[in-house]
Amino acid sequence: MVIYENKQFEEQTYSELNEAANVMQTLVDAFNALNLGDVQPNELGLLAINPQRLYDDRLAKIEIPQGFRRDKYLEIMELPDLTDVLRAQKLYKRYERYGARFFDFRGGKISVNTAKAKQMAEMHTVSVDESSPAFKPVKRLLEAMQAINEANDMVNGELIRSYTVNLDGLCMELTTVRDHVHYHAKIKPYKIKELIKKLERQRVVTVNNS
Repeated sequence: MVIYENKQFEEQTYSELNEAANVMQTLVDAFNALNLGDVQPNELGLLAINPQRLYDDRLAKIEIPQGFRRDKYLEIMELPDLTDVLRAQKLYKRYERYGARFFDFRGGKISVNTAKAKQMAEMHTVSVDESSPAFKPVKRLLEAMQAINEANDMVNGELIRSYTVNLDGLCMELTTVRDHVHYHAKIKPYKIKELIKKLERQRVVTVNNS
């Protein structure tokens, strides 16, 4: 059973991944247009991080006519312009946190990897089986958080003050609302997941010792 989910984060993640895929496609197309050899699936990461290195690697594979030194020959060649590639790579930098692993690359076409995207988008989602020993305690904790926020709203933010409240031990943190002075308690999904695992491990230990 899902007991907490962050729909805003999910929507933002899917949106950014689709944007990133479009920019990555532009980056791939720009490099392929150099006619130095098409980008391969195992080169996506390098292209996104350091296209200059991939470019230099391609130049190093150019066959040099007999009797020419490589450096001198390249100097007189009209080498492809890397400007469009570097421009696309600059646009991609805002999405670098996702990495090439979030994309499928087949036939020169980039698409978002559905499984990886779902895993990323739902990283804040907290699920627990109703039969789990963690279900009731965690459910009550979330209900308590909601009650605290409702009470805080009723007294115009006087109940929760950032300098007097430390919610880390309750798997929560403070987030501002409305006027950026008024606070709400918000769960830390990773802390809740740790708590669920801890409660379920304790149950296993108790059963094994009985």
